[in-house]
Amino acid sequence: AEYEESLAPEAQLFADIILGACTKEDVLDMEKVVLEALDFEVMVPTPAHVLAFLGRAGCCDATSGKRSRIILNAALMDGMTLKYQPLVLASAALLLSNQELGRRARWPRAIADQSRLGEAILEPFAAMLRTIVPRAALKEKHDHYFSEEELGMPRRFYMEEHEHLTMTIRARLVDRLMHVSRELTLSAETLYLAVNMVDRFFSASEARLADVELVGIVALSIAARYVEVNPPSEYEFRHSAQKPIAQDDLLNMNKVMLATLDFEICVPTTASFLDPLGRANECGAMHAHLAQYIAELALLEGTTLRHAPSVVVSAALLVSNQIVGRRDFKSPVMLHQVPHKERV
Repeated sequence: AEYEESLAPEAQLFADIILGACTKEDVLDMEKVVLEALDFEVMVPTPAHVLAFLGRAGCCDATSGKRSRIILNAALMDGMTLKYQPLVLASAALLLSNQELGRRARWPRAIADQSRLGEAILEPFAAMLRTIVPRAALKEKHDHYFSEEELGMPRRFYMEEHEHLTMTIRARLVDRLMHVSRELTLSAETLYLAVNMVDRFFSASEARLADVELVGIVALSIAARYVEVNPPSEYEFRHSAQKPIAQDDLLNMNKVMLATLDFEICVPTTASFLDPLGRANECGAMHAHLAQYIAELALLEGTTLRHAPSVVVSAALLVSNQIVGRRDFKSPVMLHQVPHKERV
């Protein structure tokens, strides 16, 4: 943690986690023993480092990155994976993730070039990971998203209770977050989660006009820490605002937002449904981009807050179908996935 985290926990916290089995001094003494045993060779490549590198090379989205990390975490607990190099493990996890997600390009050329490993070489390793990773970890989660999406929604008409916050101001803030998200190369999942956090925060607390952008940037930074493999630094977020944010202001708002949201960060958003429902709708690459563009336009519009994320995605897919000449949801799988087609 001292090498990887920007704010590493203190030794006392680690001692407390062991429930009284050791003291802070015990932790520090063992730290010396471990460092000497390793000859202070601490920073070495791990599967997590390789996964982050390959993910950037292949422009992997948040869904694929998250699934790959779940697979690697499961592999970490199995001793038989110790015989494999980090590059092989991370590549196999990424390949297995793409296979389970049904991606057309299971092993994109950009990743193959960077890893110097072909799909045929990695297939046995991916098969090995499939045997040790619990099926529940690979299973699609959107069924449970349908049942929980309402719990993560803001109050539908919260802006009517605010003196200064209007639909126009909210639209400007979301537009600003879209710009910062592109500037920092964040995923769509991070953006949608940040906007959801902003709306839930303002649903529960009064807004000062001067704090609106600060709330948005803090929400984006928290969402990035949950979603991104390599989130931008605190410095990058502070200086992405139109007027640089002081470090104390960012940290204080971070505490206020987490407390206001009761630390309930990860909730189903529009991004949670775009990939599974898009595949169920048999979208090609251009069709999927069109649906995502329509969903992003809806993100700017405050009136969509009254609709559940899956309804917004379903409507975006229906509109995209009409644009490309498909009159309705053609796929039987799509009709099965959307439990409220009459609302769309």
